[in-house]
Amino acid sequence: MAKEEIYDAIVVGSGATGGWAAKELTEKGMRVIVLEAGRKLDPEKEFNEHTWPYEVQYRDKIRSGELYGKRQHVQSKCYACNEYGHQFFVDDVDNPYTTADKKPFDWIRGRQVGGRTITWGRQTYRLSDYELKAASRDGYGDDWPISYAELSPYYDKVEEFIGVSGSYENVPNLPDGKFLPAMKLTCGEWASHVIIDPAGGKAKGIAIIDQVTKKAEEVFGKVVILCASTIESTRLLLNSSTREHSAGLANSSGVLGQYLMDHIFQVGVGGYIQAAANYPYNNDDGRANGFYIPKFRNVNERNQKFIRGYGIQGSAQREMLPTNLRSIPGFGSEFKNAVRNAKDPAPFRMGIWGEMLARKENRVTINKDVKDAWGIPVAHIECSHGDNEKAMALDGLESLKEMAHEAGFAVTAASPYLAPPGLCIHEVGTARMGTDPKTSVLNKFNQSWDVKNLFVTDGACFVSIGCQNPTLTMMAITIRACDYIVDEMKRGNL
Repeated sequence: MAKEEIYDAIVVGSGATGGWAAKELTEKGMRVIVLEAGRKLDPEKEFNEHTWPYEVQYRDKIRSGELYGKRQHVQSKCYACNEYGHQFFVDDVDNPYTTADKKPFDWIRGRQVGGRTITWGRQTYRLSDYELKAASRDGYGDDWPISYAELSPYYDKVEEFIGVSGSYENVPNLPDGKFLPAMKLTCGEWASHVIIDPAGGKAKGIAIIDQVTKKAEEVFGKVVILCASTIESTRLLLNSSTREHSAGLANSSGVLGQYLMDHIFQVGVGGYIQAAANYPYNNDDGRANGFYIPKFRNVNERNQKFIRGYGIQGSAQREMLPTNLRSIPGFGSEFKNAVRNAKDPAPFRMGIWGEMLARKENRVTINKDVKDAWGIPVAHIECSHGDNEKAMALDGLESLKEMAHEAGFAVTAASPYLAPPGLCIHEVGTARMGTDPKTSVLNKFNQSWDVKNLFVTDGACFVSIGCQNPTLTMMAITIRACDYIVDEMKRGNL
């Protein structure tokens, strides 16, 4: 029998956190294998964001649900699942999940090398101690087991590497930013469960299923780092139950799967800025973000209607085509000149991204009666907004209207409706960090309390969500955990 090939570390997932875990560990001399369920992309053929609308089949004018609803009925709800990017989202028929009655959850997923960074909006805002230690301020929930001072150097490292730009504003609750050796990558390998060595109780490797042949295989390593995305990593742990871990791997606390969160989303206003009618057209996507207003509720004064808060994101520009294009009369060169010289106002959009409180009843479990195309039991998601989120949304909408009015913007549309959890694509929680193994899944270094060589560094580790976009924090936490992994391996503790 051939000798088992044992890697120093197995990283499950190649997205924002898996990519960083692979980078950090290989740079420090470890022999790493990355298990990616999806395929390897061909940038020359599949990255088409610079294609003109008239060059795509339906001019990007037909609703995604009409085009892709048959096999992507959930994914097509996402703004980015269109003619340009639908190929970067999963097939919902092959990848089902279930939800509780009257509690919809739109699980937006991408399975390819790079994960959801391929469709990531690239908003990179740091959490502060206002979020990390929020429980100490308002008494709700739990503090993170790490502080901003501990995380700040790793934010620096991520920002320097990926190239984050911005301005220094000195806002305490939105901290300012600081403006590889070979590895093996496998594609089409679906992780089904973590393999545990019954003799020592450590993680021995990952059981995988080939996407094409559906052949079961095993990959072995000294350390296992789960970076498959919040719900996928938790699904993997819950599907890894053994006699010793009957409630799921790393779940002696019983909280694995609990405290699922996503940002309040889709509450916003839109309209036009007449004063910008003479501005030049912007014929490029430009920067990823427009403007950002950090949280201002529950910062210095306590709001009586809700705790925590929301940030505001928005944009305004004269876009590639005039907003009143369809109402401009004419034909041929006369029409083209009229379009080119139109003095239409710039459209604007503003929306809130609010903090969902961590609640035990918002959770992920396993539905053993339903399996995906590879025979793996699916995630069952039970998640809904509470009174705090609803009160925050009402306040946010009124704030947006007031700001737009004071700025002289004409509001033509206002949405008071909260999108179902999941559609913001910021889902976090379910394998939380903490200081007590009785109430958390991971310690402050993202290490399982129960299985010492098992780590989870994606959004599942979040204790609370804050109102800032979470990906930057995920990457910083991953670097921090990898530093710890390397140090512990040198000491012989792993």
